[in-house]
Amino acid sequence: MNAFGCFPNGLLANPVQISQEGAILSLIFERIQELGPGHQAPLIEVLDRYCIACEMESAMTKTARK
Repeated sequence: MNAFGCFPNGLLANPVQISQEGAILSLIFERIQELGPGHQAPLIEVLDRYCIACEMESAMTKTARK
């Protein structure tokens, strides 16, 4: 891990199963984990709100189809 500068999941993941977007997200999440809590909090809030908005949009789309 130290030689490659990554976390355990980076070494254990099957590279064939990881998409380019998945690999980028994994790298970003590793970098976020290295930040202090004060820098992590706003990122967590933005990501959480975005995920909630996407879930709501998906639910509304499913409801509109019925």
